[in-house]
Amino acid sequence: MPIRVVVLALIAIHAIIHLMGFAKASELVPCAQLKIFISRPMGLVWLAACALLLAAVVLLFAAPRWFWWVGLVGLVVSRSIRGAWHLIGLGLIGTRSVTPWFVV
Repeated sequence: MPIRVVVLALIAIHAIIHLMGFAKASELVPCAQLKIFISRPMGLVWLAACALLLAAVVLLFAAPRWFWWVGLVGLVVSRSIRGAWHLIGLGLIGTRSVTPWFVV
């Protein structure tokens, strides 16, 4: 399996986790997996992280030069979210898997 597909899958899964945070904050759907309180303004930060990570997924194939920049901003926004630290183990697995791609 090409490494790009693996990176794409990891980032996409990470983005979906952020989408769940937005859905919980905006009360669009019940999200029992996230047991923390997420305010509506913080939900927008979760949505921004999701959008940036999904944009990075698209750019990985469409414009690889821009993938790094958009992905790095998405990573910073994702890591800046407070209150979800009990979920950080799952997020760090993806972050640690993808971070070497940003450093190279």
